[in-house]
Parts: sequence; C-alpha cells; structure tokens
Amino acid sequence: MSFLDNGRGVIALDRHNQDAVEMIVNDKTGFAGLTMNYEKPFGQYKEAVRIGTKGTQVWWALSDTSEVERASIYVKDQQVPKLDLQAAKSK
Repeated sequence: MSFLDNGRGVIALDRHNQDAVEMIVNDKTGFAGLTMNYEKPFGQYKEAVRIGTKGTQVWWALSDTSEVERASIYVKDQQVPKLDLQAAKSK
C-alpha cells in the first residue's frame, strides 16, 4: 500500500513483473475504484477491467487487449443506466 505525492493512494497485487490488480483513490481527479490488467511483458500495461466512482457517477468497463472499451455500464445520479456493447473492430 502506498500514498503517492501526486494525491493517489494505491493498493496493488502484483504478478511477477507488473501490477495485476489495483485499488486506487485519486484526490486530484476524484476517481476511486478497482482496475485489473492483462498479463503483458514488463512495462506494457493493458487495462482490462475498470470499476469506479467519480462524483455522482459509477461505472464498470471492460476493454479488449487493444484497450478499446467494448462493454460498459454507467450510472449517474437518478438517470437511467447506460449499457454500451461494442463489437470488435475488423482488421
């Protein structure tokens, strides 16, 4: 666990060469949440899952290995939740 001088608090579970799961609180941006990364070579972080809150918004987002958000659900205040599903982009 660490509190960084940039206003972030982090608890991370690591693989042998990188962060695997992080719980993050960022005082500057207002984000509080959980991220999970794909396994990649050292220094090549690829976020797979992000669950978080910021202000009155909460979301759960899933990204593919290109870090393109493919599925998400967003809820803000009393608004109707927004579900977004995206097909993979053709190569």
